[in-house]
Amino acid sequence: MNAPALRLPLRPELRPDSAQAALASLTLEDGTAMHGRGIGAAKAVRGEVVFNTAMAGYVEALTDPSYCGQILVLTYPLAGNYGVPPPRRPESLDGPYESGRIQVQGLVVQNYVEAYSHHAACRSLHEWLSAEGIPGLTGVDTRFLTKRLRERGTMQGWLLPSSKSGHEARQGAAAVDMREQVFRIVAPRGPVRYGEGKPTILLVDAGAKDNIVRSLLGRGASVLRAPWHADLAALAGQSDGILIGNGPGDPKDLSPLIGQVRSLLASYRKPIFGVCLGNQI
Repeated sequence: MNAPALRLPLRPELRPDSAQAALASLTLEDGTAMHGRGIGAAKAVRGEVVFNTAMAGYVEALTDPSYCGQILVLTYPLAGNYGVPPPRRPESLDGPYESGRIQVQGLVVQNYVEAYSHHAACRSLHEWLSAEGIPGLTGVDTRFLTKRLRERGTMQGWLLPSSKSGHEARQGAAAVDMREQVFRIVAPRGPVRYGEGKPTILLVDAGAKDNIVRSLLGRGASVLRAPWHADLAALAGQSDGILIGNGPGDPKDLSPLIGQVRSLLASYRKPIFGVCLGNQI
């Protein structure tokens, strides 16, 4: 028998400052509802609710294509305390960003810190989320939420501002198709070459984060970055090894890539390795 859904009240100690003035909520598909205050954009979204246990690195996590289409929960209680660095140059690989934009559908944190402090920061987390149209929720027990997800598995969630709550808002909440659309969103349009060193690594991109490229370049290699749907057999001849990168979604939905990799394993006589999603492929 299913356990009853829980409805957790708003934490009373939240300050009603400018970035946290509007009430918002996260509702899981099992009926669990958590109430807090909104940060970022006042927007209704839907997505798989997942969590990240790192103590730092929210800039990297939010821009990691592996989280595209998902609502990300940070288990570390403080978020925003060191702000956000300046936007990177177009088409660059500058860190700490892992891609050119925020990839998540929404963000959930326990305690958002408006007054950031860092020598490289130029804006708050709230300002960054707002600029990119991403909603967030603060003032909820993220440890409880993480335990709920661990016990019951991945669930869909609806992150809704109070001004857009109700059945109609849930029906109209923005979402990403996690079967095919998500892989088209995160992949580059065509092959891109970085560096002129040796060896040359063919990076198969179904949502690979930029630090993979930065790491390979830092070790003297050159990188040929190609979308997962490219003709990999034709590109393999230009490489000394193939790396299948990370990405979002379920690898079973990448059957065309699985077929290409199966053929390469039978014919390509150089190393093939994978990271995260790529290892599953």
